[in-house]
Amino acid sequence: MKLEKLEAIRGFAALYVVLHHILPKNLSLWDMNISFLFRFGQEAVILFFLLSGFVIHYSFENSKNKSFFSYIIKRGLRVYIPLVIVYLISYFIESFNTSRWVEVSIFNVVGNLFMLQDLEFLRPNTICPPLFGNTPLWSLSYEWWFYMLYFLIQKKTNYLNQNKFVFAMFTVATLSYLIYPFFLNRVLMYFGIWWGGVMLAKSYLVNDKVKIADLKYYLSYSFLAILILLVNVYIRTGFVNIQAGAYPFGEVRHFVFSLIIIIAAIVWQKKKWIGFDHTFSPFIHFAKISYVIYILHHPLMYILAEVNSILNPIIGYCLFFFFLCAVSYVIEILLYPLIKNKVLSLIYSKAFKRNVLVN
Repeated sequence: MKLEKLEAIRGFAALYVVLHHILPKNLSLWDMNISFLFRFGQEAVILFFLLSGFVIHYSFENSKNKSFFSYIIKRGLRVYIPLVIVYLISYFIESFNTSRWVEVSIFNVVGNLFMLQDLEFLRPNTICPPLFGNTPLWSLSYEWWFYMLYFLIQKKTNYLNQNKFVFAMFTVATLSYLIYPFFLNRVLMYFGIWWGGVMLAKSYLVNDKVKIADLKYYLSYSFLAILILLVNVYIRTGFVNIQAGAYPFGEVRHFVFSLIIIIAAIVWQKKKWIGFDHTFSPFIHFAKISYVIYILHHPLMYILAEVNSILNPIIGYCLFFFFLCAVSYVIEILLYPLIKNKVLSLIYSKAFKRNVLVN
């Protein structure tokens, strides 16, 4: 497996989520309804989780400075600089649409800045919704706490026992989900999926490929999760009037897909990634701006609606994609490195001065 493949898949997943949100539900091609092909946005997010776990572990193992200060600065700047810019864009778009300065809940702002947002219409006992209704940001809160959990596990557990520790933590969280599902045990439960990406990276770093024997803990807790969560579905619904993407079945759907995608990846690896270059490889061009594409496209959908009301929808979608990629490029490639370097120079200059004073 080459990391270029991961980058290409990340670019594909980001664009797929965009298509999932913007395309109509009755999309037809040659009199065939093909809209069902774009109904798997949640699965694309689960794919992001797996990719993230792989990349974070791979990067951490290859980094020279493994201190918490270095780790949180890198992760924090990577996540928050583009995110704050997107928040500002969202605010101005929403204010423009309503022809007035929008009043923002302080509780909601603080909750989002501390990464506590989730989708209240899909999951019970959430803390706050994503800011400005930017629904894709639900996954960002999970990602952030996965980063924190990962570092804690790396520093506080024996390397050989990490998988056992995650398995135990995951089991407790999933069982507690039967009693009272809420944000904390949900994050700990989904961390099992994210850790699957870590286990893939561990196997790859040792063997230069992924071996299914190295994934025994992941396979075990995935099957266990599916069984426990199916019990939860039965308790809550009796398997009647189930919503595929919402609690309590949505969680089953996510773990089933994570299992499928891992097994499919291993099988594809054995087949020497046949056909990859003609399917996913072109999406590597979007990888560098995939994060901003993901967090920005939802606010810009307001603009798409206005454009499609004036122009032919095909032209409207093309203009939307061009504009989305252009703004994402400006934020990700131009503004982010500039702001990051300014912030880093400020942080490290203060840290240096503090060390001088202490010594």
